[in-house]
Amino acid sequence: MKPLLRFLLLATLAILLALLTQCNHGNVVLLVPPQRIDLSLNLFLLLLIVLFAALYALLRMLAAARRWPQQARLWRQTRLQKQALQAMREALQAFYEGRFARAERLAQSATVLPDWAPLAQILAARAAQRMQEYTRATHILEQLNMLVEPATPLRTAILMTRAEMQLDQRDAEGALDTIAALQRSGARHIAALRIAVRAQQLAGNWLAVLKQLRILSKREALHPVALAQMRLNACRKLLTESKQDGEHLLALWRDFPLQERQQPLIAALAARAFLREGMVPAAIETLETALAHDWQADLLTLYSDCATHPQATTPLIRHLLAQAETWQHTHPTDTALLAALGHICLALQLWGKAKSYLEHALKLAHLPQVQARLHLALGQLAEKTNSPSAAENELTALGHYRQAAQLALQATDAD
Repeated sequence: MKPLLRFLLLATLAILLALLTQCNHGNVVLLVPPQRIDLSLNLFLLLLIVLFAALYALLRMLAAARRWPQQARLWRQTRLQKQALQAMREALQAFYEGRFARAERLAQSATVLPDWAPLAQILAARAAQRMQEYTRATHILEQLNMLVEPATPLRTAILMTRAEMQLDQRDAEGALDTIAALQRSGARHIAALRIAVRAQQLAGNWLAVLKQLRILSKREALHPVALAQMRLNACRKLLTESKQDGEHLLALWRDFPLQERQQPLIAALAARAFLREGMVPAAIETLETALAHDWQADLLTLYSDCATHPQATTPLIRHLLAQAETWQHTHPTDTALLAALGHICLALQLWGKAKSYLEHALKLAHLPQVQARLHLALGQLAEKTNSPSAAENELTALGHYRQAAQLALQATDAD
């Protein structure tokens, strides 16, 4: 519809112009001595229009000629920008394809663009890092560090790249210094915390590892299974492998959050560490706190081990018995609790109660390793029991020991 309207408008204007020229009978006289030029008014107007158009075209050509160098530079810059952007896209694709040499080469070719040069250099450094060309990657980052302003957002990307590269080189101190510089700049994102955890693990700073893991746990930045495993490993290193005396170990344990002290695996590590240092009351308190939160058979086994510890006094063992009997009201058929009661009674030389608890636990036990431990305890009980027939006690003990050995072998084969 629009083309038709334009055509009609142009046709109307042409008709009006033709009618106007027919009605115009004027003349124009140009005196150029000694010549006289007579022109019709219509021709004169036409010549003026043509002259104006020619002058306008000439001026446009001159202006365009003046812009040619600038346009040529712009054209070259546009072509260079397109080539650099294409190189950057191909570099990213090659990087994620695992073709790191090609990615580094293409990223270096994309550094001709001032706006893209820092990112291209970071990508080149990452590619060199993946190829374990750490010297070249460090050189790229140092060059970039001199070009980038300290307050620029790219500073975070540079520091993150450097920290990961230092971690790959097992330079824990360097990685921690880099992360500290990153945190001083105000960047506290999750990836930096993960790098900090790995660096602290590499440096053996297990207390710092636990602190970082608590932060990651609050932010839900790690899978719960991975977080639990890392926390357990840090606690194992801190509680069992570090050279701490009893007082420092107890102070360290009390600094743990209650949520961690209630976890069975961590509580078991702490209890073993306390027993190793002869701190039976601390081990008992640790196990009771954990059992109040999570009822676990392994904790009950450790609880009974407290009764047989050389540093366990009679009042402590009686406390163990009283507490275990209290638990029995709510767990009357718990095999681990009955076994623990039997071992505690053995330590108090309550032979009758010990035999009753151990035999009851043996009837309920299903696992070979548990049955083996119960037979071993019953064998020890038979040896210690005063009976008119010593030979009968020895035969009973021997039978239990034989059963314990067979069940232990069976449990080993099953594993």
